[in-house]
Amino acid sequence: MDLIWHRGAGRTRRFPFGTSQMKQLANNILRRLAADRRAVAAVEFAFAAPVLLAMLFGVFQVGLLMLGYNSIRSLSGEMGRYTVVQYMTGNSLTDSQIETATIAQAVKSGSGLNTDNLHVDAETAVISSVPGVKQINLTISYDVPNFVPFWPGETFDIAVTKPVMVYISPD
Repeated sequence: MDLIWHRGAGRTRRFPFGTSQMKQLANNILRRLAADRRAVAAVEFAFAAPVLLAMLFGVFQVGLLMLGYNSIRSLSGEMGRYTVVQYMTGNSLTDSQIETATIAQAVKSGSGLNTDNLHVDAETAVISSVPGVKQINLTISYDVPNFVPFWPGETFDIAVTKPVMVYISPD
């Protein structure tokens, strides 16, 4: 039995169906494939592209997390100062007033926070850690949207808790 191998138009080579000849044929084909460098860059890019894209998406996601964290940390500091100033001017705020003012400040500050993903909880502590001072624990949490397609979950939850100490005059 013969193996017929066509090379070009009109030329035909015949190889006997033997082990050494088949090895020679396979070696010739493999040598030509190893020497051919035309698609090497495309193959290397196909291997490297998914890793590079995953890293790029990861950098963007971490950037969004840092933006969200810094925004709610800054917002908690602003609202702590706001609450202290209001108490010093004699305007006692309820917990719900502090929560409403915090959301309004988030919209006004232009921090880019989506108020649908922003959760504020102001809670007056039963026992203050400092005698003669009212402690209000202000917790701001934010659900950072996930845009990385292969990462599980729709959001990343970040939260900041800031204790606000306000002096209550002993009238």
